[in-house]
Amino acid sequence: MAALSFVNIPLIVSLIGLEDYEIYVLAASLAGWYYLIDLGLGSALQNIISTCRVQKKDYFAYIVNAIFLILSAFLLVTFTLWILADVMGQMLLQKYASITQLEKGSLFLEISILLMLLGSSNIINRIWYGEQRGYLSNLVPAFGYVISFLLLEIIAQRNLGTSVAQVILIWYLPVCTIQLVILFHRLKAIGSSACLQCIKKDILMKLWMNCKGFWLFAFLSVVTLQINYIIMSQFVYDNGMVVYNLVDKLMNLSFFVYTAILSALWPVFTECFSQNNWSKVLGYCRRYIMLGVLVVVACVLFSVQFMPYIADLLLHGNYVEINSWFIVMFGIYYIMRVWTDTFAIILQSRNNMRPFILMVPLQAFFSVVFQYYLVTDYGIYGILGGLMISYILTVVWYLPYKVYCYYKKEMKMVVD
Repeated sequence: MAALSFVNIPLIVSLIGLEDYEIYVLAASLAGWYYLIDLGLGSALQNIISTCRVQKKDYFAYIVNAIFLILSAFLLVTFTLWILADVMGQMLLQKYASITQLEKGSLFLEISILLMLLGSSNIINRIWYGEQRGYLSNLVPAFGYVISFLLLEIIAQRNLGTSVAQVILIWYLPVCTIQLVILFHRLKAIGSSACLQCIKKDILMKLWMNCKGFWLFAFLSVVTLQINYIIMSQFVYDNGMVVYNLVDKLMNLSFFVYTAILSALWPVFTECFSQNNWSKVLGYCRRYIMLGVLVVVACVLFSVQFMPYIADLLLHGNYVEINSWFIVMFGIYYIMRVWTDTFAIILQSRNNMRPFILMVPLQAFFSVVFQYYLVTDYGIYGILGGLMISYILTVVWYLPYKVYCYYKKEMKMVVD
């Protein structure tokens, strides 16, 4: 899936040009913000399903109640954004003179609805992870994006005129549709009346108590990791956002593999902790951190060697200058991500959200402040540097420390 979003670059650039491609990049960067529409229920539901499987209990009612909460949030947020679309569109897309003010509002609303649909439908993927069928969480979205790619290829082959709004619609709608159809087909099996009877206050409250920490962590993570493109949309010119995105996507190919492994390990960790099996968890941790670092280093070496050719190929002959040191910086950043995300998954699989609530707000603050002040003097280097500083000051050392504390405490209890 990450590879497909990478190879679609020359196709989209050929359809809408480099300037409109930057708008597409900005739209895609907003996905993390709109995925918050799931209220943290995806992570909470995944843990509940894993626990129910160990205890051999039914969990269908939790799925129904989670969908009810997400649907309610979707309708409320959609109405709010419909009212604010013109203002938000003008603010976000202010530097793009090729789009009229009216078009900016409608484009912002289209992007918002599509990405919220995607974020809402992604709960089916978390259900599959909880059931230890994580392969479906990769195969099904990949199938949807293949359909999108083929549709765009047909448009390009037939020389049909298209706009950035149409490209965004074609890219995201198929995967949204497929995931929603699968989700509601699962509910249809027992009928709508039975689903309604499953909605109960005690289950809603249990889900809320489990999901709110995940949502807060997700929100602060988005502020930390996704504010960069919003800042770049206001301060970075001369295709700087395209350069940043191109290197980010190339490095993310390696990190995507590692993320998929961590997502699959989440329910395994949850079951291990249910059995108090720390040795297995730590064994996985050591093994996969080493693997992740090696993959990132290999990707850096490949990118430094072949980036001029890759950029020329992917950007359809449009020239942009990419410094090797910028690629190395991205490699260091992704090694930090391998390290911290591994310990983050361990803590989340235990429902231990307190370390995130204490530290991630600081990281989000540092990220926004350093990126904002560094971007004016250093451009995209300042954006990436500010992001790296926020990691070094906070979660790089704190999350491993907390995992170690929990390990020592529980091992002492076992000995006693």
